[in-house]
Amino acid sequence: MSEPLADTAPGDAPDDAEGRPSTDSARLRSQLRQAEARAERAERALERMERSAKYTVGSLFVEAARSPRRLVLLPRDLWRVWRLRKSRRGSGASTPVTRTRRDEVLDLDAARLLLPRASARPDAAFTIVGALNEELATAWSPYAAVTSALPHEAAEIVSAVGADVVVIDSAAALPGQPWSFLGDPAAADRQIAAQRLVDAARERGIPVVLLRTTSPAHTAFLEPLASQCDLILDGPGSSRGTPWNPGIDPAAWPMAGAGVGDRAVIVGTDPLTHSRVPLADRSLIQALAHALHGAGIHTITPDPRYPVVPARRAALASSAFGIASPLRVAPTMVGGSAGSLGTLASGRRLLGSTDVDLDRLLPRSSWARVTVDADTDLVAAIAAARVPLGDDERRLVLREILLNASVPVALDDLSHRLGLRAHPKACWDVSLVLTDPDVDAILLQSWRPREVLVSAPLAGRAHAVLAEHGIGVVVTHGAGTRDDLSLAASCPLVAAQVEITDPHAIADLLVERIAGMSARARPSDAALWSAS
Repeated sequence: MSEPLADTAPGDAPDDAEGRPSTDSARLRSQLRQAEARAERAERALERMERSAKYTVGSLFVEAARSPRRLVLLPRDLWRVWRLRKSRRGSGASTPVTRTRRDEVLDLDAARLLLPRASARPDAAFTIVGALNEELATAWSPYAAVTSALPHEAAEIVSAVGADVVVIDSAAALPGQPWSFLGDPAAADRQIAAQRLVDAARERGIPVVLLRTTSPAHTAFLEPLASQCDLILDGPGSSRGTPWNPGIDPAAWPMAGAGVGDRAVIVGTDPLTHSRVPLADRSLIQALAHALHGAGIHTITPDPRYPVVPARRAALASSAFGIASPLRVAPTMVGGSAGSLGTLASGRRLLGSTDVDLDRLLPRSSWARVTVDADTDLVAAIAAARVPLGDDERRLVLREILLNASVPVALDDLSHRLGLRAHPKACWDVSLVLTDPDVDAILLQSWRPREVLVSAPLAGRAHAVLAEHGIGVVVTHGAGTRDDLSLAASCPLVAAQVEITDPHAIADLLVERIAGMSARARPSDAALWSAS
């Protein structure tokens, strides 16, 4: 089932829905819980450190250095530590005395930190643990430390690894997903596992978010769990409660060639063959299927046997345009699927019905979508959809996705709603090199720099205005080479020789770097490079 998008851009805070926690109350409860848990976490961390193997072995070496007698006994003491570890691995049961002795010399939580799926990005600025479906975890993983926990270990992973936020995605409860049948009254074990996950998060002061990305039929029995969450968000495919866009990874939807003119890609459930299409839409779908057949166009979907990203690449490489899934979004549902956004990001046009959420997210690129309804000339619409986007058109689409519907922007908005200090957008922060800073032009940038590198100190007012908007100022003292500027910058990316009068100059440089596009013609030799 494809992911329909959200009602608002990630940065927009929607009105609170009746019966749901407001953004302010969620933030206050989260901060209170974090404050109450901070002392307890510190005490537990100290206790674990004192009974860890590292601490025990280190203490033995320190004592051996202080006393020659202890130096002679050091091999024996180290052998005892090794023997206790071997005994722990070899026997499943233990007496209370043995367990107490082991706890004195072994860190029982350390092994959990070595879990291979604990995160593909342990150095990321934002850490997420929870019940996530494969597609969402794949989209978030390049920009956050994402651990998609299984039901039998979720609570233990939260207790051992910790996180900035715990997310429970209702799509993870669909058949074939790790938490399948969560919310089904007959699957009590799933409900118990989810409750243990929430309890473990609350004990550590970690906010819990319920992300509903499926229809109300799949989330009706999650209300008891929802009442214990700090924030409830209605993402793609859910009803309009508290709409939110989880974002897409622009780099995962590359332009994979010109495509084949007689194929159309559908990233999600095929609306032309799905058995649960509403009766009101069947006539339009049948007419569209007939028009596609008459034009000699075959529809394809990503192969579910392969990982998400490679399957999308293969499907896009052999398609000329995309078909929205679902074809028509009901007014009561959150529209705009991730598949639709990704199809546009890949440089292909999208054919489908009116979608207010796509219009909201991409307000300046409506020309990239071919809208069809009962009165549309479908033959002409299909012909228009087969025309690929040009480089400038695709750059504009990607720019809007970067600003409104990308994963770092969405996660940054989530962090802000929960009152967290994490900065998920840090991976795209830019240090802007300027010789004569124009403060007004800097503030008009659609993607503002995190800091400005200048050769000489700024005037007091200019410095104060930039600081007021969260933009730092670093004096480079005449540094001119890339290496020197990279050393002076605190951001992962550095931009120089930027035509600052263009409000989209930095955003376009980011788009070209992320999507691998060729540089557009500019009056200056603008460059964006990695500071590392």
